[in-house]
Amino acid sequence: MRKLFALVVIAMVALPVAASAQESYLEVLRQDVRAEKTAIITEHLKLSDADSKTFWPIQRQYELELAKIQDARIALIKEFLETETLTAEQAKSMAQRALKLEGERTALKRKYFDQISKKMSPIIAARYLQLESYILTLIDAQIQGNMPAVQ
Repeated sequence: MRKLFALVVIAMVALPVAASAQESYLEVLRQDVRAEKTAIITEHLKLSDADSKTFWPIQRQYELELAKIQDARIALIKEFLETETLTAEQAKSMAQRALKLEGERTALKRKYFDQISKKMSPIIAARYLQLESYILTLIDAQIQGNMPAVQ
């Protein structure tokens, strides 16, 4: 968990990097976070070989769908950071889009909880949901801690 936390902190420090370098950096960071998440999940789920064969393809598909939501979130954060003076309409629009993305992420977690519950067991699904929620909460806390307040 400490490695994941450190990666998130490094990512937030690097936000002001030039756009092309930032895109490359974010992709490398995303790969590092995925690798660390995989290690954490492997360590804490303690899946049998048979369960692993069922679980990991489901988890990889989840990560692909989550990446689309995270990409939209990153774009929204960049838009906010690049807006010098936020109008009431922009604030409303950004807040609504942030809430929509949050809802999409919750729906995605629910979808994959249901899949894992059906194909494996509700216990494994709950354990995975707990781990995923914890990891996402750490990432969210770091992002929020480094965001300027809406003015």
